[in-house]
Amino acid sequence: MIDTFHEIKVGGTWVDISDRVRITGTQAVTGSRGMTSWAPAADPAKWTFRLDNRDGAFSQYNAMSPYFGLLSRYTPLRVSIPSDRGHLEILDTSGTLTTPHTASLDIAGDLDVRVEVDLNLVDTEANQTIIGKWSSTAADKQWLLRVYRGYLIFNFIDAGGVERIAYQNIKQFGGRVLRVTLDADNGAGAWAVRFWQADDWSGVWTVVSRQLNATALDGVRSVTSGPLAIGVTDPAVPTAAPRLPFTGFLYRVQVRRGIKGIVVADLDLAAAADGATTVTDATGRVWTLTGGAQIRRRDYLFTGEIGEWPEEIDASDSDAYVSVTAQSRIRREGSDQDALISAITRRVSGYAPRAYWPCEDGADSARLYSPVDGVTSMSISGMRLAAESSMPGSAALPAVATESGTVTSRMTGPVPSGGSTTAWSVYWLYKLSSAPSSYASYMCVQTTGTVRDWRVQISSAGSRLLGLNADGAQVINLLIATGTDLLGQWVLTRFYASQTGTTVSWGLVWKNIKGDAGGLSGTYTGTLGRVTAVGSPPTGWNQLIDGLALGHISVWDDTTTDAYDSSDSNGDILLGYAGEFASERITRLAREAQIPVTVRAKVRSGERLGGQPLASFLDTVKDAATADGGILLDQRARSGYLYLAPSVLQNQQPAATLSYTRRGHIVGAFTPVSDDQYLENDSTVTRTGGSSGRYVQTSGPLNVNPPDTDPQGIGRKSRSVTLNLYDDEQPEGLAAWRVHLGTWSAARFPSVTVDASMLAEELPQLHRIDVGDVLAITDVPTRHTHDTLYLLVLGVSVSRTRVRSLITFNCVPYGPWQVAVAGQSVTAPTSSRLAAAATATATTLHVASDHALWATTAAFPADFPVDLLISGERITLTGVDGTSSPQTFHVTRSINGVIKPLPANSAVDLFTEPYTAVSE
Repeated sequence: MIDTFHEIKVGGTWVDISDRVRITGTQAVTGSRGMTSWAPAADPAKWTFRLDNRDGAFSQYNAMSPYFGLLSRYTPLRVSIPSDRGHLEILDTSGTLTTPHTASLDIAGDLDVRVEVDLNLVDTEANQTIIGKWSSTAADKQWLLRVYRGYLIFNFIDAGGVERIAYQNIKQFGGRVLRVTLDADNGAGAWAVRFWQADDWSGVWTVVSRQLNATALDGVRSVTSGPLAIGVTDPAVPTAAPRLPFTGFLYRVQVRRGIKGIVVADLDLAAAADGATTVTDATGRVWTLTGGAQIRRRDYLFTGEIGEWPEEIDASDSDAYVSVTAQSRIRREGSDQDALISAITRRVSGYAPRAYWPCEDGADSARLYSPVDGVTSMSISGMRLAAESSMPGSAALPAVATESGTVTSRMTGPVPSGGSTTAWSVYWLYKLSSAPSSYASYMCVQTTGTVRDWRVQISSAGSRLLGLNADGAQVINLLIATGTDLLGQWVLTRFYASQTGTTVSWGLVWKNIKGDAGGLSGTYTGTLGRVTAVGSPPTGWNQLIDGLALGHISVWDDTTTDAYDSSDSNGDILLGYAGEFASERITRLAREAQIPVTVRAKVRSGERLGGQPLASFLDTVKDAATADGGILLDQRARSGYLYLAPSVLQNQQPAATLSYTRRGHIVGAFTPVSDDQYLENDSTVTRTGGSSGRYVQTSGPLNVNPPDTDPQGIGRKSRSVTLNLYDDEQPEGLAAWRVHLGTWSAARFPSVTVDASMLAEELPQLHRIDVGDVLAITDVPTRHTHDTLYLLVLGVSVSRTRVRSLITFNCVPYGPWQVAVAGQSVTAPTSSRLAAAATATATTLHVASDHALWATTAAFPADFPVDLLISGERITLTGVDGTSSPQTFHVTRSINGVIKPLPANSAVDLFTEPYTAVSE
């Protein structure tokens, strides 16, 4: 039986319970992940098994159990098997792997660092160090690669002893291998840093950052001591979280002297022994593990949570066991949804304001709640709640409903004590359709300073700022020339003030959601004080501003905040981040919610999205994945999500090759199905709140024509979908892509089962096959196909007993995912056909072309040979004669074993194989 390790995390420690897992001829361990059919999100990963509980060890209320008080709901579980390759696990922030200093590691110039690492990149708290010639000793510091607050960061010490820094938002990174290059002298009097990504170590790199330049040019400081370390400890960092080793997995690192230069360290942990405490790399360097770092030769099959511990006892009361069903966090977070909050609320509340009221409460609410701990709800009266829904990125906001003599609208938000008395700011969004005939206040700020009551007013003549002291006397009365751009649209307003000595400086800035901004500033002599309350004037709003809508009112202990700023986003928060790419939205949401997500995507590929919907974290991420067409599922090795964008599913080489004729490779049913589950030859895609695009397959395979009039027609199979897209140019292209997938004419093998118990040598490789990988199957019976079969894996399930271990892959044809890449040659349908029938052995064919002619051998001899596909037969084209249609083709027949006559008018297409896309 294949060893399987089952571990539960109790008391913060992983405990091996493998010897308690029951596996018999009838009692199996089973697991599944991914999906059984195409969908934007996978089902929750699941693992089921039985635990021997005759001694009551897994009885939660057994005081004699070694796990008493430790077995809770959602106890972490991970399952693994022995692997043929090793990796580094850093379990806590004490884990490091270091090699001593040598002269060749003193790189006081251009540098090239590459690392394959798996860690929580969206962690906003931990200052995670990855690798560096760096330590807590000042003299040892030279360079450091780390991740902090959503940024890839590269630090180095220049020749003058100054610490330099370059950083790039993590949302641009979607690869498996991270690379950073330092050009210490870019020839323009500056140093330059770039971050790169790759899917593997093949050397195909894509830039994920612009060139990060700085004008200072002092070179890099030379060092004569200190280790090269994976996981650096540098706790003494002023005004920031201590720099500590990452927690996660590392597979390989490489350090080069110079960009693409000489390799001075190359540690590939694949060959490292399980439990080793020292490792020698390809350059002969010896690396030593310390702290919570360890070398493991394990492949993780499942990481999830045990939701309950149901105990069972047989009828004779002689046997007891626990039937465990563990599932991934998608299940828990799918059922226990977080509060439905808007993009603005999710963003602003995550920036730790002194006070914040979104004002998105329902129409029957009596108060306006605050998502900030310790902040009292805002009291209201006479407001029309949830009245104005036109603000992008927000739920519906309240409006003033003041009527003379009957109703007076009021709003008061008390600010907790302890706020800053040296600098603060107040932000809010408002919309007012028309200006009042005389000045009316629309926001008031109360403080403990010389000015106790600040009032921002508006009228048809412009704006005014009033500042009243404790007696109600005017300290500030400033008229402001403003125009109609403050009316009829949503405007973000910031009022701020700070104290220096006896001088208080204040400022008022307006910015409409289209981006235009303006404002003014001034000073007075006195004290600033802290903010005590915000809202309407104490007596309520004037009826002249009836209909004023406002919300997202916040108070900050500084003059400014990035909470409302979109400088680090491809989309605008005030527009609900409309325009950001799906992979970027998923990364941003993960940072805001502090939920681990790993994104695999090409840089800025895929679909741009419309405004962020008012939904839970998981539903919002699914909304993005659906629009993009990728796959959202759980990670295998650690708790968290994995998003596979369409760009990483395309143009792959097979992860494994199976042979139909080899014992154990293919077991059980292996037959194609011809159903209509994926058929779609007439597709309509509608943008949420926008227009639609339609694409119809009118010719070629599986087109909409009736089969009695068109041999390739099947009749109309129409589908429609609404997606959250950015603009109206996207739907038609997506409709065409859906038809491309839905009319792919190839046999569909929905599942492939492997008997792993017969394949001990290949077992680790087979168990590493995951959702999104490609399988190649050779030696397929010719009744199904004469070519190698390529399948895209959508799901994986395992079943293990004492005598058998089965792995089943749920699949769809991979052919439609082989796509054109800019700068590469491409194969596609040719609009050519046989002008005359040919016998089974004919080596000369006559081909007619409706459009461009084929290149001739005389003009382009280097273009030959090339393979064709005609009526299911793979044929090698060795030459073409003739400069008018039909042309004469010289061919070698039956490359794939198909031997048959070729009918006239048979389509002549290029034969394609999977290939790897080449990027910059």
